Amino acid sequence: MIEVKDIVLIVFGTFLTAGLAVIGWLLVDMKAGIKERLKENADAIKETQKDLASFKAGLPYTYVLRDDFLRAISSLDKKIDNVAGDISKIALNITKLISDGEKT
Repeated sequence: MIEVKDIVLIVFGTFLTAGLAVIGWLLVDMKAGIKERLKENADAIKETQKDLASFKAGLPYTYVLRDDFLRAISSLDKKIDNVAGDISKIALNITKLISDGEKT
């Protein structure tokens, strides 16, 4: 005959086995989810690296280095100064011509 004690042990064993099975299933599911997220992160990192590489490749065509900018502006300033000097000489010569024309 089966005693109450044996029934309690069987019921307890059944619940314990079911609980362990549920915990095992949850662990396997979590592990699969983590692996999937790690793969997604790795893919995102690779995509970001490609984007960064293309950004770096395009930088020289989009932006100017500070030294290059200063060199170009310095050259432009020198040309403007030369033109201003030429205009001053022309204005001086015109003034001389006008004043010589009035004296004669």
